[in-house]
Amino acid sequence: MANVTVTDLLKVFNTPTGPQTVINRINFEIADRSFVSLVGPSGCGKTTLLNIIAGIESATSGTVSVGAAGQQAKLAYVFQEPRLLPWRSIFDNLMYVQKVRDEAAKERVHQALTRVGLGHAERKWPGQLSGGQQQRVGIARALSIEPDVLLMDEPFSHLDAITARGLREHLQELWAQTRKTVVFVTHDVSEAAELSDRILMLAPGGTIHEDIPVDLARPRKASNTEVAVLESSILRRFEELEASSRQPSVATSA
Repeated sequence: MANVTVTDLLKVFNTPTGPQTVINRINFEIADRSFVSLVGPSGCGKTTLLNIIAGIESATSGTVSVGAAGQQAKLAYVFQEPRLLPWRSIFDNLMYVQKVRDEAAKERVHQALTRVGLGHAERKWPGQLSGGQQQRVGIARALSIEPDVLLMDEPFSHLDAITARGLREHLQELWAQTRKTVVFVTHDVSEAAELSDRILMLAPGGTIHEDIPVDLARPRKASNTEVAVLESSILRRFEELEASSRQPSVATSA
């Protein structure tokens, strides 16, 4: 089991102007083998929340548990940029993150690269690959450690539209094959509608504005009518949330 449970989570940063609450006592659970996207305006705490789940950042208070009680789940993180070591081959970049670098690890690396369509590029250098191919290597690197939970922070945001569309379709295929629990941060509601089982929309101030189930058949494409209708609905709610967050608060007096 690789469910994720967040309980009464609070994150406050100390800034020169005073404490700033980024995540404000939120609660939710992500089911095992589900694909959940976190969306919301810039600065609403999406990446901070992902980093706390990953253990990269600590919470001010509250808890995050991953996996069944008494079991330690394995997590992997896919960043916005591939973060490949340019002086190592593609194969060696993946071998670098293996806990034990034995023959079994070599086979996992080969399988992961083959799964993302880059088995032929094992001995190439990162600089010889396109941006989309490098990001596929980043996904393969995460898959190669056989994680229970895959954390993805806007992995397609720096790619052109055509490359990003192809990788979204490829990610759906990979998820169907592996059925990892995925927590996916994006600012693109079309991406969220196409990929997710469920969408958590965060509001400025770090609260959950809306919890949106996505019950559409897979595989999906952004051009599918049902996905387009859902995207339009989410976009409208997203725009309403952004508009309300820009409105100045009105002070009242007794």
